[in-house]
Amino acid sequence: MLALMLALVASTAQAGTLRATVRIDDGQVTVVRATALDGDVPATEGVVEVMGADGTVLSTGALPPLLTFRSVLTPDGGSETVRVDSPWARVALPWPEGATGLRFTDDGPVAPVLAQQGFDPGNAIAVLSSGPSDRRLDLVFFSEGYADGEQARFDADVDRVVDHMTSVEPWATYQGMLNTWKVWLPSADSGIDPSPDQDVADTVFGCHYNCALGGQAVSRLICCDEETVLDVIDSEAPFADGVMVLANADTYGGSGGATYSVAAMGDPASLQVAVHELGHTLIGLWDEYPYGLEGDPDGYISPNCAPQDRPVSWGAWLDAGPIDWEAWHTIQELPPRQRGDTACDGRDGAVSADMVCAYPTCSFSNWVRPTAGSCMMYALQDGYCPVCQEDVIKALYKALDGHVVTSADPEVGSKVVVDEGQEQLFTVDVAGPADGLQWTWTNKGKTVGTGPDFVLDGDQKVCGELTLTVEDLTAWVRDDPDGLLVNTATWDVRTGPCCGCATGGPSPGAALLFLVPLVALRRRRAA
Repeated sequence: MLALMLALVASTAQAGTLRATVRIDDGQVTVVRATALDGDVPATEGVVEVMGADGTVLSTGALPPLLTFRSVLTPDGGSETVRVDSPWARVALPWPEGATGLRFTDDGPVAPVLAQQGFDPGNAIAVLSSGPSDRRLDLVFFSEGYADGEQARFDADVDRVVDHMTSVEPWATYQGMLNTWKVWLPSADSGIDPSPDQDVADTVFGCHYNCALGGQAVSRLICCDEETVLDVIDSEAPFADGVMVLANADTYGGSGGATYSVAAMGDPASLQVAVHELGHTLIGLWDEYPYGLEGDPDGYISPNCAPQDRPVSWGAWLDAGPIDWEAWHTIQELPPRQRGDTACDGRDGAVSADMVCAYPTCSFSNWVRPTAGSCMMYALQDGYCPVCQEDVIKALYKALDGHVVTSADPEVGSKVVVDEGQEQLFTVDVAGPADGLQWTWTNKGKTVGTGPDFVLDGDQKVCGELTLTVEDLTAWVRDDPDGLLVNTATWDVRTGPCCGCATGGPSPGAALLFLVPLVALRRRRAA
């Protein structure tokens, strides 16, 4: 993974999100374009440092994992992979207030940043809309190889992918945290090219089979013109968190990578291919099948792949405890027929295909995956392993950026005054599932109510900040160190028994307290 520094130039720009499109050649990063958008993106730890003019780190981010690879599952359970010599990427970074330019080295050229702009969907049409784009995970579909007169087919293909995706858990339960969009871009011809050397279809993105970005061509791998794809994303859907190009082609194929995914929609397995590839582009999951080469154990750590002989990133799912690597290597060195029912490190119960442990390989030959084979990132199937499932949910909550409450009456943050003898009902709507949530209403550290609704009684003394804490107790998430599944909303409340709550002045009780010392003081002066 490249170690890069991103420096910022001071200006008067508002805080928000920076979407930077970059190209990397021989370790040199060129900023193609950068756009500052409204809405915050959560800060992430990574190798890219956003520096202020005084040298302080304002925010950090990371280049997408597996940036230099594109791959596709094959129907027989194998895979095809190519290495990208000059990869492109889109980087989302927190954009601090007072910054307007960027560079990746201290002495490098400063890239201009397009003006801050509000959310503009442009030609993108909402398919599944759950909330504001800057507080949701946004997936955008583009048409490729659909000629004039085939828009209805593209629309139907988008619907098929979205319907299939949202039938797979945890997308099914958490689709209320996802936005999906479609952008219709008609091609001059129908279909895509069979290879980069056979230019038979004039299409928007120049997609083709037999991709050979950095070596030998592989038949089912579909690649497109990277620069064109990035140009269209930045012009038509700069808000996109993930992009899928739907190819109007009948032969099995597709590809997944950090920048975009592709699926040939005429093949019966296209829906499973599409959802698998979106695991890369939208979530950052890695392939759990082998590429046939070693990876850097000190590089970016994937949520679903980990280097051998290291603590795995899914330790919370290891019910039997940490991996015994000595026993693990002993078992892996045995011929398959001598391993019996044990496929991991000899622990009891390591016979179930969905038991979480460590199994070779995961993208790279010196990395391991969580389950033996029960994951759509390993083979064509409908369902994630527990580790990938957890990371999908965490990615959705991360995109919410703490705004799990979508609407409330009274409005969140408002001041609420309730006189004695009166009541105020608080109602709250949230993104995602309503089931499995724990609702806790507190005032000054004391629990005053539970459940999604709360009645504030004007005869009870509740003063100051009323806080609602909503925690998702799903069993699908075991490890949430950042507290993504715990969200709060607050109101400033006053009830009748509070001092000066309902009328804005002191209550009778408070007036009496001040009156007694005042009378006593006058008597002392008279004496």
